[in-house]
Amino acid sequence: MLIEWFLNHPALRYGGFTLIALSIFIPLSFYIENRLSLKSKLRKKIIFLICISFIVFSLKNIDRIFKESDKYNYNPLINAHYTIDKNNYYFNHLFLKAEKKRNNDGKKYYIVLDRDLIKKIQLSK
Repeated sequence: MLIEWFLNHPALRYGGFTLIALSIFIPLSFYIENRLSLKSKLRKKIIFLICISFIVFSLKNIDRIFKESDKYNYNPLINAHYTIDKNNYYFNHLFLKAEKKRNNDGKKYYIVLDRDLIKKIQLSK
């Protein structure tokens, strides 16, 4: 399965680390569960390490959220809406004009808004 993942899905290569980790961790966890008997002291240490890692993860995530809210001046708890300027519809308007012209011509092709097409549409106002 790993070979198929890396050969036939090149866009998913970077997600392949999950498959590699799972192919190692799942058999290892079965081995640990079946072979080792966890004593109460070892069990407490493992639970303590899991709790510490969860707390560190949560604190780092909260710190990241505060830094992003300061950097972008965005607070989703107060206002979860983004503002959209009127100028943002400019390329959408150009695209609709090009699509209307394409439909009138009866031709089938993809519309790519490059500089030449934008100049052509602006000149045909």
